[in-house]
Amino acid sequence: MSFNPGAPDSRANARAINESLLAAIVASTEDAIISKTLDGVVTSWNGGAEKIFGYTAAEMIGQPITRLFPVDRFGEESSILDRLRRGETVKHFDTVRIRKDGSLIDVSVTISPIRDASGNILGASKIARDITSRKKVEHDRDELNARFAKLSSMVPGVIYQFKMRADGTSCFPYSSEAIREIYRVSPEQVMDDASAVFAVLHPEDRDSVAASIKQSAETLQPWQMEYRVRFPDGSIHWLRGESTPERTADGGTIWHGFISDITESRRLETKLVESAKLESLGVLAGGIAHDFNNLLTGILGNASLARQELPPASLGQPMLDQIETAARRAADLCKQMLAYSGKGRFVVQRLDLNKLVEDTTHLLQISIAKNCVLRFNLAANLPAIKADATQLRQVIMNLVINGSEAIGNRSGVLALTTGVARVDSEYLKGFRPDASPVPGDYVFIEVSDNGCGMDSATLAKIFDPFFTTKFTGRGLGLAAVLGIVRGHKGGLKVYSEPGKGTTFKLFFPVAGGKPQDSFSPFQDAAPFQGSGTVLVVDDEETVRTVAARMLERLGFSVVMANDGREGMERFRTDPTRFTLVLLDLTMPHLDGEETFRQMRMLNPTVRVILTSGFNQQEAINRFTGKGLAGFIQKPFELASLIQVIRSVLPHN
Repeated sequence: MSFNPGAPDSRANARAINESLLAAIVASTEDAIISKTLDGVVTSWNGGAEKIFGYTAAEMIGQPITRLFPVDRFGEESSILDRLRRGETVKHFDTVRIRKDGSLIDVSVTISPIRDASGNILGASKIARDITSRKKVEHDRDELNARFAKLSSMVPGVIYQFKMRADGTSCFPYSSEAIREIYRVSPEQVMDDASAVFAVLHPEDRDSVAASIKQSAETLQPWQMEYRVRFPDGSIHWLRGESTPERTADGGTIWHGFISDITESRRLETKLVESAKLESLGVLAGGIAHDFNNLLTGILGNASLARQELPPASLGQPMLDQIETAARRAADLCKQMLAYSGKGRFVVQRLDLNKLVEDTTHLLQISIAKNCVLRFNLAANLPAIKADATQLRQVIMNLVINGSEAIGNRSGVLALTTGVARVDSEYLKGFRPDASPVPGDYVFIEVSDNGCGMDSATLAKIFDPFFTTKFTGRGLGLAAVLGIVRGHKGGLKVYSEPGKGTTFKLFFPVAGGKPQDSFSPFQDAAPFQGSGTVLVVDDEETVRTVAARMLERLGFSVVMANDGREGMERFRTDPTRFTLVLLDLTMPHLDGEETFRQMRMLNPTVRVILTSGFNQQEAINRFTGKGLAGFIQKPFELASLIQVIRSVLPHN
């Protein structure tokens, strides 16, 4: 008997085999396969459903499917049934169901309408898959990502992956949110193309950055670099990048690393370097000034004594004038050297900056070229500042002369402007890092010229004491200006462009009270007659000798000692013998401070006048409240000595 697949029995057999196969598949599958009515009553329940939900078919058939629903999920069933009645299929709907033992499980369900031969919807079939394990993995991954995102948001920089493809193109497969601050781009912008990052690299650093990346890719050595970025608003930031490369399967290279903004640390580093340089050079300058002042004391002192010996009409008087003028200029140079260290304030008083400028006008006029015009824009009613008049004159003269030389042979304008400014933390960002004061109210003076101007490279060096664009031998120049401003707790800004001129703007703290008249430290000697014995203690023979001659001319007897140890030997013989002690601060064996202490122990009423080549503020700080009678700054002459002795011995 032959087999005919088209015969009725054959079709029936095939259908039976197919149904049997489908039943076997339904029975053996791990997924839950369930059918239900359009009212949500379960009509079939396979073995997979028993394993997933824990209920047997006998327990579930005829029961509402909502038996599997947590209370807060009941609303899902009515929504699902409404969609089924409309003939829609609900695909891959992730939700939560409850097992027989009460535990919750994550399931993904697909629910489809069941139709008869005429297309009428009779019920629904539901396939449910237990995705609890998958959901746990996803939850753990999400939680890990959230923790990483939180940590990366707390890191002051961008964590990134940078990939260089084999074809030379590049991207950032991953970058933390901080890339918005570092490069001002979003992580999405650079995920496939890194060109937005390379576009903001400083033009002077692009080639070096590209070369370093190429070298790291070739050698697979860690990449480290400090470089700049420049944004459309003109701001420039310093960045530091560190990463480790590895080769990818497609022939490219990927780096895992970190980039941080080091602009502020670079600024602080620059400030520390400048401060260290100022400090070391200040020590050097101060030491030279101290020794030089000892020599000048001999010159000025002997010149003033010689003037007393000669009649007013003597031909030697003009020569002494020139000697004293040269010595005083040398003393001013010593002040510049001390000012460079930021410790050069000598005669601090309340000053009217406008009056100081007006009093200096004649000197300014004769100091500049005839092709330059001086213009004054002085604000009315300036508050007083605490400053040394001589040093401020020096600053103004220095800046005006520089401006005149910048203008050169062509016609030009030099403008001096004064005013009051409120300096806040934002405004401070434009100050020199080594002359950046605290926020507050300041009086400023601005010296502007329309000369040749300076480029950024020159501007960065102008305050170095050994840098100059002029011929050599001009002294410390702008380095002294910077030191004077720092010594007055002030601030400084410089603006300059090639061909457009230069502006120096100096700020000095506002001081309370009314301005005082400035005075010269060199005043004419008034008649004076002294008596008694003075002990002169100084390790410089020239200073001892000239001081002794001055004191003897004034009527005193003098005993000399060449250092503190010898001075104490002389003093111990009779501690009450000496009307005055003229004591040098810096000496070998026993310095002025220790000598003073020992003298006061032997005679608490002894009158000691301290002498030093350093400025008064620095010299007497250690003597505050200890009974020091007076101080005289080297170099000194007869008039200065008389003035100090008068203050110490008012009834002599």
